[in-house]
Amino acid sequence: MYLHVGTKNIKSILFNQITNNNPSLKPKGGFWLSDLINDQYSEWVEYLSTHPALLIHTNLWFDGKIPCLKLSLKENSKIFVLDSDEKLNYLLHKYPYNNFFNYQLLSHDYDGIMINFNKLPNKEIWFNLRAIYSINTLILFNLNCIKEYYEGDIYPLGIYDDYCFEGYDFNFSPDKKNIVLLDEEDNYLINKIKEAIQNFYLKNSLDNKDYPKIEYFILQEFQKELEFLKSKEKVKESSLVRTLINNATTQF
Repeated sequence: MYLHVGTKNIKSILFNQITNNNPSLKPKGGFWLSDLINDQYSEWVEYLSTHPALLIHTNLWFDGKIPCLKLSLKENSKIFVLDSDEKLNYLLHKYPYNNFFNYQLLSHDYDGIMINFNKLPNKEIWFNLRAIYSINTLILFNLNCIKEYYEGDIYPLGIYDDYCFEGYDFNFSPDKKNIVLLDEEDNYLINKIKEAIQNFYLKNSLDNKDYPKIEYFILQEFQKELEFLKSKEKVKESSLVRTLINNATTQF
C-alpha cells in the first residue's frame, strides 16, 4: 500500500499533469505517494512530525487531524524504479533534459516513477536528489493505474514545539473507492477551456506564473462551464481553475 497526505479523495478533474520544473530536479504535478507499512508506519509522516511547517503552510492540519488516503496499484502498472546508477544513466540518455532527465517524456512510457534511495551510491547527484525528495517517493503520472483507495486521517500524538509530534495513529475507512474518470462531456468542456487559456496565454505573452490575469479571463469567459463542472464533480472553483491553468500552460 502507498500513502498520500493532504486529501481523502482523488478527483480526476483536479489531477495536475506532470511537468519538468527547471532548474529543480523535482517535477511539478503528478500524484505523490510514499510507502505505508501495515497501516501503521510511514516514512513521510515521520518526516512531517519534525517538519510541521510543510503541513501548516499548506493548511493541511484540520482540528487535530491530517487528511490522507492509502491506495494500491493495478498489477499491470508500469512503474520505473530508480535505484541505481545504471538506471539513472539510462534515463539521462533516453530522456535527456537540462543535464537531467525529462519527467514529461518519461510519462509517455511509464505510469510513474519510484525514487528509491536505500541502495544508491554516495554520489553528488544522489545527495542532491535526496535533499529535494527527503524520502523514497512514488510519483504517479496518471491515475488510471490505481486499483483502489481508502479515505483516512492521521492523528498526531504528543504534539510539542509548534505542531511537531512524537507519534501518530492512522484511521482508514473500510470502504473501497475507485477512480472515477471524466466523461465525454467533461472532457469536451475542459479541453475547450484549456484551448482558450493557451490562446490567451500566447496572445498576451503572459508569464507562466501570472495566474491572476488568466484566472480573470476564464472566470469572465467560462462562468457557466465552470459552474457546471464544479457542481457536477463536487470540487472547489479555486482548485478547478488552478488545475485548468496549470495543465493548459504546462507546455510553455
